[in-house]
Amino acid sequence: MDKPPPPPKVKPGFFQNNKVFIIGIPAIVGLHYAWYRMQYDPRIVPEHQRQKFPLIRVGRMIKEKFGF
Repeated sequence: MDKPPPPPKVKPGFFQNNKVFIIGIPAIVGLHYAWYRMQYDPRIVPEHQRQKFPLIRVGRMIKEKFGF
């Protein structure tokens, strides 16, 4: 008896190829949003200890240094 041919290989789909991005990007966005909300909760961070976002601070430093 001859064995039947193996089934054709199926190409991985969009979700299979992009799992890291589909899970990772929303997780990073969610963590940044949670950090933002925590910074403005007076029970967690007193007003005198609040910090601006690091990217905003870096952007302002570059603007001051290079005059953009």
